[in-house]
Order: sequence, then structure tokens, then C-alpha cells
Amino acid sequence: MSNEESYLNESLRKIVKGAGIGFVGTLIGRAFGYGSGLITSYLYITS
Repeated sequence: MSNEESYLNESLRKIVKGAGIGFVGTLIGRAFGYGSGLITSYLYITS
């Protein structure tokens, strides 16, 4: 039973770590997208 619990805990940690990396990557991507939109609109307005 202990061996099975250990395996499940290890698998769950990997899943959570992967989901966390994906979540952070999504936030960074959206921030860059927002920033590039601001820059593009600023350059379009000033030209």
C-alpha cells in the first residue's frame, strides 16, 4: 500500500508541476500579447 501511495504522490506532483508551468507560460504569453498590442496601437496612433 505504501509503495502504491508513493507512486500516486509522485505522479500527482508531476501533474501539478506541469499544470503550473503551463499556467505561468499562459500568463507570460498573454502579458507579451497585451504589451505588443499597446506598442502597436501607440505606433499606429502617433504615425
